Amino acid sequence: MKAFRRIYDSKVRKEVNLKVMTTLIRTLHVIVKNALEHPDEPKYLRIPGGEGKKFHQNVITRKGGLEFVIALGIRKRTENGAVFWVIDPSKPNNLHALQEGLSLLSEKKGILEDRVKAATVAPQKKKIQDKIRAEVALARFQEDREDRARFDSK
Repeated sequence: MKAFRRIYDSKVRKEVNLKVMTTLIRTLHVIVKNALEHPDEPKYLRIPGGEGKKFHQNVITRKGGLEFVIALGIRKRTENGAVFWVIDPSKPNNLHALQEGLSLLSEKKGILEDRVKAATVAPQKKKIQDKIRAEVALARFQEDREDRARFDSK
């Protein structure tokens, strides 16, 4: 678990873009969860990963992505010219790494999703507050105008 935390803290967490970081963690979470839940189904154990593929774009090219993948025991293979990332949960070390990795990914996924939610709510809340301030200012301006009109008419 320490290795995963070190990779997350030193690489992934330093990613400036919250959306990119969240996509990386979510993608790995789904892949690892599926591999552990379906260890006998090849479609969950072989990830297409050449350039232009979603896995390559969302994970491998991101800060800490490749390191995380390697720590999970996922290895790159080339078959008939196609690149795949292969998971082998039958090996005890890989199974343990996948389980620990999933634990950390689940924890960080929840934290990041909360941050994303807060980041999207904050601008909406500010917009509403700004609208209320503008309405209050307009109402005060109109009251002031009416008061001056009454004062001037006396």
